[in-house]
Amino acid sequence: MYSIGMKFESKEGAFQFYNEYGRIRGFSIRRDYHTKSKNGLMINRRFVCRKEGEKEKDKRRRIVLQPRRETRT
Repeated sequence: MYSIGMKFESKEGAFQFYNEYGRIRGFSIRRDYHTKSKNGLMINRRFVCRKEGEKEKDKRRRIVLQPRRETRT
């Protein structure tokens, strides 16, 4: 039923599928990076658990007055 390299007709179809899979398995997801071809078509999209990875530093301000709690692990 689920396999690596699955192909979808649309970006939203892929997101809905994986979001439902995550809900059944007990986690939520977010969109990570994507790859586009030279002519601008998206050829790869990565979905990850919402807690995966680390946030990048906020480059807008040097001193953050009220930093948000870290949610990723």
